Amino acid sequence: MYKIRKKIILISVYAVVLVLFVALSMILVPASLRDRSALVLAGVPAVLFIVLLIDGDIVRRTLRNYLRRQVFDKSETHYLVDFINKLRFCYSLDDFYKAIAETLESAADCSVLFVDCEKNYILYNSPNRISSSVKVRDKLALNFPAAWNDGTYFIDDSLGVVSSYKDARGFFLSSDKQHFYIFCRYTKLFDLDIYSQLFEEFTRFQSRAKTIANLSEISGLTKEWQQLADTQRSFLPQTMPNIPGLKLAAYFRPLVNVSGDYYSVLPIDRHKTLLMLGDVSGKGLPAALIMGLVMNTVKIIENKEDLVSV
Repeated sequence: MYKIRKKIILISVYAVVLVLFVALSMILVPASLRDRSALVLAGVPAVLFIVLLIDGDIVRRTLRNYLRRQVFDKSETHYLVDFINKLRFCYSLDDFYKAIAETLESAADCSVLFVDCEKNYILYNSPNRISSSVKVRDKLALNFPAAWNDGTYFIDDSLGVVSSYKDARGFFLSSDKQHFYIFCRYTKLFDLDIYSQLFEEFTRFQSRAKTIANLSEISGLTKEWQQLADTQRSFLPQTMPNIPGLKLAAYFRPLVNVSGDYYSVLPIDRHKTLLMLGDVSGKGLPAALIMGLVMNTVKIIENKEDLVSV
């Protein structure tokens, strides 16, 4: 509707410009320039047309801005505009839920239900009769399964798809097997052009939140692996013992963060030194845990000359 009215303004303004140009050309040019050269005779209408075109463009932009304020800032549509603006700065589900509570629920008096259809899990629901109803949720799950095509759909009082927005009880966004339901009695008052903007921003949020969640998970795993690697290194000798008649050195570099490689030097008495070098089968966490168990076991046993019996 906003786009249609914007086109009407565009056509109307330039139609007026054309009429004024023709009228002024017929009235002014013959009367004042009938004895002038053809160049001047052609130049004056051209200048007149340019002036009218510039003025018409100014009028068009003024009317367009006025129309935009009336549609998106003063009508009921401004609730969805506000929600879209907040959605642009949502980076997690918590941010998303906060935007829902502040704008759609508190300000717009809408009821919201956000469902992960693939997992059959309710991500968010408003604390009211509609969105909290098990019967409503079951019917929505039956009518709109996870395989439902992505897009924006209007729903009526019977929770089915309705083609006319004038009969809509609400609408929902379907994207990436998630359904975002918004129930609102005055859905018909929202400008139709706002739905494409809302859907686009919603899909961007989904992608953004998923990316950030993956990065956070990777970051957490990286920290855990680094801590485990530091722990494994603590099992290994930090410095080689000074043993007369014996020179020792070691170099350790795991293929991944942690591994099952191990070595140790344990002096038994003045004449005996236990050199340990091993490789637990495998890589990563399981091998590192076995390595740590072996190292600690050897260190605490009293008779280190009888390791076979351990």
